[in-house]
Amino acid sequence: MHNCPVEAIGVVLREPRSRGTVVYVDYYSLEADEEWQLSFSLELFQSAAYNYNDATSILKASNQDSLPSVWLVRGIDENQISRRGLRTLRCEEFQAKEDIKITENQWVRIKAYLLAKRTEEKALCKFFKRCGKCKTDCNFRHYFITEAEQNWAQVSSMKRAATLSPGHYADNSKSCRHDIFAAWLVSTLGIVAKSNVVLDIAGGSAGSLSWALWRHGFETFIVDPRAKLGYSRRQRKEIQKYNAPPPTSLPIYFDHNFENKYHQLLTRTSLIVGLHSDEATEQIVDYAIKYGTRFAVVPCCVFPHLFPHRRISINQSEPLIQRPVLSNRDFEQYLIS
Repeated sequence: MHNCPVEAIGVVLREPRSRGTVVYVDYYSLEADEEWQLSFSLELFQSAAYNYNDATSILKASNQDSLPSVWLVRGIDENQISRRGLRTLRCEEFQAKEDIKITENQWVRIKAYLLAKRTEEKALCKFFKRCGKCKTDCNFRHYFITEAEQNWAQVSSMKRAATLSPGHYADNSKSCRHDIFAAWLVSTLGIVAKSNVVLDIAGGSAGSLSWALWRHGFETFIVDPRAKLGYSRRQRKEIQKYNAPPPTSLPIYFDHNFENKYHQLLTRTSLIVGLHSDEATEQIVDYAIKYGTRFAVVPCCVFPHLFPHRRISINQSEPLIQRPVLSNRDFEQYLIS
């Protein structure tokens, strides 16, 4: 029935993920013996006190040879199928049930189901989803598994197209964001300390931000394992025009190996920047504090499954009660704290 109330007990299959103010959880109902997709408001999920450190999910329990926690769910059946073909529930209550333990038979059945899920197809290529084709031979999937997934991709592309202005990629700030960010850095920070050396972390193969700062007179280094060592025809013309050493590419991750190999460079760096630096964002802040260097980051993806140690307080009155970092706003709060 449409909007039918549902109550169930089950286990969390994978780490929760967030999109805006909505949190999604892959949940295995012990009674229905099937996987569901649960959706919560961020506020409701925070109040559930989900603890990433405990064996609350199947994956963590599998690695620790312990039984996963059992969760009670109350919500509304949305009478819809997710793009992965799962039943979807809009949840109104999510509560850990410490007095309920799963049986050995249930545990064996769940692990068998999870093993089968691990052998499934690769993730869908985002370029194929948007355009129906991919410009590169990437490692992602270039076909739809289900009709629901194909319908979801079409609706998603239509919504995205409706939000873009005519000539979006030609004249919008996305194509100029590196120049805009570089100009903001120069006008706001006024870098004069130590030297004019700037590290552009996760700058990509093109190093667009490094080149934008280089045009302002800075000595820049592109720190990214994808960084190209050569120069394009346009870049060679710019090098002749400005008559200055071009940005230096360092195809390496920004971690302890970089610190060991380029310690002297870190000590004479005046600014560390990251524009959508993904996994390296926290490293930028840590090394900038360690070396007393200015930094500026524009956080992007949160990756809660890669960094389950990241926690923020639920509220100021109870600083010891913490929850995982799930959204960009959470990540900003985490970095500031």
